[in-house]
Amino acid sequence: MSSDPPRPSDDSADCVAYREAGEAELPAVVAYLTDASSRDAEGLTEPSCPVAVGPLPFSRAEIAIAAAPSGDRLIGACGWTLGDDRVAICWFPRASTEAIARDLLARVVAEASTAGAAFCQMLQPLQTATSPQRDAFERIAAGILHPYSTLDFLSRVVTRGDSEPTGQQTQAESSFASNAIRFREADRACFEAALGRTFVRSLDSTELHPLQTNAEALAGIEAVGDSGTARWWRMTVDADAAGTDRSQPSADDVGLLMLAEHSLIGAWEIAYLGVVPEARGRGIGDELVRLAIREAVAAGVPQLFLAVDRRNAPAIALYRRHGFEPFDTQRVWTERLL
Repeated sequence: MSSDPPRPSDDSADCVAYREAGEAELPAVVAYLTDASSRDAEGLTEPSCPVAVGPLPFSRAEIAIAAAPSGDRLIGACGWTLGDDRVAICWFPRASTEAIARDLLARVVAEASTAGAAFCQMLQPLQTATSPQRDAFERIAAGILHPYSTLDFLSRVVTRGDSEPTGQQTQAESSFASNAIRFREADRACFEAALGRTFVRSLDSTELHPLQTNAEALAGIEAVGDSGTARWWRMTVDADAAGTDRSQPSADDVGLLMLAEHSLIGAWEIAYLGVVPEARGRGIGDELVRLAIREAVAAGVPQLFLAVDRRNAPAIALYRRHGFEPFDTQRVWTERLL
């Protein structure tokens, strides 16, 4: 086997060898997966992940290669990454045949299971893919992953005028006297506990919550974007008692807002917004959305965006009330590995 990264090829092979890509080969794999100028032998897929600028979009990859006198030929690849939340995210494989693509995807799921992942996920574009591409995606994924939910992506342009209160007055004023407390590392236990409470009777990815601890779920949110915990808040009811210790988990915590900066595209994502069951319908969600908008205005960020489970009608209504508009739809395919 050549020590150099295998070169891409549009040719299929009678004998295919599969293996994990070495660290030095990952840039070549990314280039192969994001090459919009070439097409696979059967036209199976468009580039399956954004063009890499800065850090690689995944940390591991399974590749298919064919040996030839002129050197190894890359005829398929599937990139994936495993976060501290034990969620394995895989990119749709690109290969010269559907059979090779299915083999690569199955290998990634098996490797993710061995690595300790709780479940594996892959996103299927619905609005930007052609009908043949959608059909090929479903043929390749079928039986390896399973369609789980549909995500609607919404965005909102942010302007200086948004520094004033926004949204309709329906539910606009909270029935709580509350304040937002910015994240400190010493408060991590508070955020973990509040996050778990917001999952109760949630309509967003409900089947996956039991597969993670609160700490793992929080770590997954922290990995979104490139700002870590810098723009996280918990909404807390003002306590009457003086000297209340706000560094300890409390029933006074009623909501969370976690923003993630995406410096490469110059936008912020509402990575998570949740309200505890007893505070829902009382304006806390509106307060948190307005906080997100105010922070974006103050930082000069031109756009906010988010993804929401289509089944979560109250959340969609909340965001639409504050000017968010849909721009994309993707289906989540997943496989439970525990």
